[in-house]
Amino acid sequence: NVTDIVINGLVPCVTSEFESQFGTVDGGALALLAYGKLGSRELMPSSDLDLVVIYDAGEATESEGGQRSLPVSAYYIRLAQRIVSALTVMTAEGRLFDVDLRLRPSGQQGPFASSLEAFEKYQETEAWIWEHLALTRTRIVYATSDLETKLQDTVNTILNRKHDKSDVKVAINEMRDRIN
Repeated sequence: NVTDIVINGLVPCVTSEFESQFGTVDGGALALLAYGKLGSRELMPSSDLDLVVIYDAGEATESEGGQRSLPVSAYYIRLAQRIVSALTVMTAEGRLFDVDLRLRPSGQQGPFASSLEAFEKYQETEAWIWEHLALTRTRIVYATSDLETKLQDTVNTILNRKHDKSDVKVAINEMRDRIN
């Protein structure tokens, strides 16, 4: 899919440029989790990219080796902002992509990037059933290091959780109503 090729070509370039300023996070990894039409490979020309940016920094507390260092969370939030800016750049033909980050933990109030630990905690303790249902249409479109395996394991664990059938039925009906 063209979008996957663009993402996998663009993100390393943005990351490399970012690292020249802010260095790297020792043991750090980045992943883009696609939801919706991108996640289910049903993207249409007018579709936006529903993305959640996840990082794993291990024991690191800040970046090293750049002109400036940043605390880990600030590092990945700024990197995510740069990635989104690159994906939404205006070209002579119009915007490259529209990107929607509202499905990230805590929605529009949440940070642009979430640690794997925060993502797991949110899904375990705060996420609504419809957010778990939305995970059924996700896939990892970009990942570094072993974060792809860790994130996929997290998503699988969430999807295999037991839910009360009547609660799921209500959530499905609410989601259908929102979509229609």
